This record gives sequence, C-alpha cells and structure tokens, in this order.
Amino acid sequence: MTNESAEDALLSPGEAAAFLGISRQRLTQLREKGQVRAIRMGHFWVYPRSSLEQRKAQSELHAREEESSGNYTPGLVLAW
Repeated sequence: MTNESAEDALLSPGEAAAFLGISRQRLTQLREKGQVRAIRMGHFWVYPRSSLEQRKAQSELHAREEESSGNYTPGLVLAW
C-alpha cells in the first residue's frame, strides 16, 4: 500500500474477497447486484476498504440477529 490511509485503501478483487471471507465469484455477484461498492480502473475493479468494512459490519449484525432469533446457519453469513 502507498501513502493512502486505511480508509482510502483500494483492494484488489482477491484482497477484497479474502477480507470478506468469500470467494471472488461471490464478490463479483455482490458487485453486479450493487451490494458492494467497486470502482472500475481500466480493465480492473477495485474495492474501497471502507465500503467493505461497512458490508462486513452489516453482515455480522445480520448474523447476530439471525442467531438470536434461532434462524442462524453457520457459513451463510454473507449470503443475504
């Protein structure tokens, strides 16, 4: 990473998928549905870390709500 702050960091698809704990294919699906913010740079997509942090927090909150309601299925945290 260069001089940019953590909030402004742009992640590659592989880095973004690893950060969210999902496959690159699932990340592409989320991007195409507008559920993850991405920026096109030439032929490549990059993902703002701050946007991924928000997505991860939403997903974790959703999982906690599901778990407390008794509808929790481990491994399906990001599948909503």
